[in-house]
Amino acid sequence: MPHKFKSVNKYQGVRAEHSKAHSLNWLEEVQRKNYEVQQLRETEEGSRLLARLRSVNLVGGYRVARALKRSTGEQVHMMSVIAEIKRRTPTGDTTPTELAAIADVGLVARQLADCGADVLMVTTDETCYGGSIMDLRSAREAFADIPDEKRPPIVAKDIYIHPLQISQAMEHGADGVLLMASLMGASLSGLLDACTCLGLEALVEVHTVAELEKALELGATNIVATNWDRIENALYKDQAKGLKGMIPDLIVAICAGDVGTVDDAAELADMGACRGFVVPGSVSKHARSVQSRATTIPETPATSSTDSNQKQYPLIEPVFDEVCEMSGVTLTRYMMEISRANPHLKEIESLMNSIQTACKTISSLVNRACITKMTGYQDDGCSINVQGEQQKKLDVLTNDVLKKALRFTGRLTVLASEEEDEPVSMEDRERIYADLRNSDVVLEEGNKYVACFDPLDGSSNVDASIPVGTIFGIFASGEETECLLDDEDLDGTPMDPESRAAKCLMSTLQPGTNLVAAGYCLYSSSAHLVFTLGRGVNGFTYDTHIGEFVLTHPNIRIPERGQIYSFNEANRWDWDSPMQEYVTSLQMGQGQSGKRYSSRYIGSMVGDVHRTLLYGGIFGYPADAQNRDGKLRLLYEAAPMAFLVEQAGGLALTGKNRIMEIRPRGVHQRVPCILGSRLDVEECRSFYNASKDPDLIRRCLERLNSP
Repeated sequence: MPHKFKSVNKYQGVRAEHSKAHSLNWLEEVQRKNYEVQQLRETEEGSRLLARLRSVNLVGGYRVARALKRSTGEQVHMMSVIAEIKRRTPTGDTTPTELAAIADVGLVARQLADCGADVLMVTTDETCYGGSIMDLRSAREAFADIPDEKRPPIVAKDIYIHPLQISQAMEHGADGVLLMASLMGASLSGLLDACTCLGLEALVEVHTVAELEKALELGATNIVATNWDRIENALYKDQAKGLKGMIPDLIVAICAGDVGTVDDAAELADMGACRGFVVPGSVSKHARSVQSRATTIPETPATSSTDSNQKQYPLIEPVFDEVCEMSGVTLTRYMMEISRANPHLKEIESLMNSIQTACKTISSLVNRACITKMTGYQDDGCSINVQGEQQKKLDVLTNDVLKKALRFTGRLTVLASEEEDEPVSMEDRERIYADLRNSDVVLEEGNKYVACFDPLDGSSNVDASIPVGTIFGIFASGEETECLLDDEDLDGTPMDPESRAAKCLMSTLQPGTNLVAAGYCLYSSSAHLVFTLGRGVNGFTYDTHIGEFVLTHPNIRIPERGQIYSFNEANRWDWDSPMQEYVTSLQMGQGQSGKRYSSRYIGSMVGDVHRTLLYGGIFGYPADAQNRDGKLRLLYEAAPMAFLVEQAGGLALTGKNRIMEIRPRGVHQRVPCILGSRLDVEECRSFYNASKDPDLIRRCLERLNSP
């Protein structure tokens, strides 16, 4: 039977029925569980658990998500395994006697961890699975001698219908819980809220499209796509694969139901159907499957550990239940809700609010430049920046606007700009305020970010009213690279100006993998502020009537392939030969898509990238005879845009290498930049990979391995 959607929003896959499955009515089990919860509420333990629920915790370390996230950038690691410990199944595919001889669940948990399980799932319902809450406690106590960060996270599996049960699971050692969306209905929202309050992670099991859409709408970040229909007690073998295609890339997707062999798992890995799977059946089956997977599913090398800043926390997206029809969701409200749901982003909220204020100011300056006589060059063309470029009046003014806006946040240690010769410490009042007015700003303790920006990208076009923009990136400033302006170093020795400048430079020269936020503001027919906080991309449009940026483009996803290329073809004959061949194939319709591409080029990176992000295709400023290392600046143009495009599902390369992985040698280092739809960029890279030009290969390696 062909695989297609049924009216009930599920795949018409091969159905496998079990003789004992129909003896179980899941809805009756929910009623039974409700009775058990009511009994628990009347006990002393129930009162204690309710009290725990009323005290918000928010201390979860997102250990489950980190254990399951095996994808980094372009590399895909071996499949993650959730090893399930249950004494029997409600479908009858195992018998209770198989586990009867195993009295110590903790011993089983340690054995599974030794076999390579990334996460353990312990069933605690007695009627359906033969388990108990003490099985959960035994599993947790088995790792009492191991630090939390080194043991596998433990997820409790039960028929959860009330927050009280989740509180109980936490008390007995759970790091997370499995929520069955098909059995919960409207209560799923409350249970997710309870997990958030307690600092537990929720894995939401879904079987239908409607269940998946509801889970994503409520902000679920870990999805278990299952082949099992709990209402019908039937198996649809291709359901999980079909659902996975609808799950955003940055959501952790796990497949479950009839993944009983290593071959099943390998098939899912080859298809890219999920990042991992739940091992079903008895513990003896688990041990064999988990232990075999390391040799059956090959592991690829991990990417740089510097990605840790971007993957330390999964972002919890807020749900905006009440939205004013006149204003929509403003950026101010968005950031307030984001930081409320993700306390670690409180400082980023302050930075983003300052950036949006600066962008509003710059938008006004650009729109009124002809009226206010702000066109033309600064000092009649005598003002030259460190890169030998004549500065426009708006270059100097917009740079000053951003510097002052960011300084007032008290969150930065240092900033770097296209218009500054070297990084500027936030404690250097003389360089931040040339006129020394308003310089008595009290910096908050713990300022820990580095901001890099191009205040007015495409400024050479501003006099002709061609779209221009601002590009920014926010890095975390590690303790070892703090930019200090004290008279003495940490060991008490005097610090000379060169040493202080070196510390600022160290704090600034970071690869894109260390970015925690990045974005741009396009000043065109409308002002559009588009940014990422490390999970997904959102776009806001400036509403001049209310003076606010309003969410108009939520969760932007770049198409996998477009039909537009955006290059400055005047330099075509000076490009590397792989780029010449690639563009020719697009023009002739001889590329992988078989279609002839159209050419669109504004000459302002922000404008060209914005179009590419929305419509798909490929943008680039490759190396040429005059610019052997490209023209775009790595730190404040290429890397922030690469981060943004990757978060939208695209790719960003220099030709062969991932832009995000290049560590800058200097603040104004240039690199070739090719970014856009994933399939288009991969096709472009194939031309570079096929090249045998030793000079080209050498330059690519030098960029990637720069000190």
